Amino acid sequence: MLGALGTYALRKNKWLAPIPPIVANTIIVPFVLQYAYRFTDAWRYLALTVFIGEFVMCGVLGMILLFAIEKRNLFIQKFSGNKKTT
Repeated sequence: MLGALGTYALRKNKWLAPIPPIVANTIIVPFVLQYAYRFTDAWRYLALTVFIGEFVMCGVLGMILLFAIEKRNLFIQKFSGNKKTT
């Protein structure tokens, strides 16, 4: 929820949009994993691996998907006669 609210707050700048979910998940998820698997001193390792996964999925693939959707949306609007609303 924190990542979604942060993304909503940064919606005007699409390059900053993936930062809130990356940061929120990098901080919160390692504590959950540490509690669930009963690791005592693994927070840094878990945070690093969660950060890498979030960066790849949200930061790289998410931006590729965003631009693909925007490109497709402009193509659809061009041929459907609808004007861009944003």
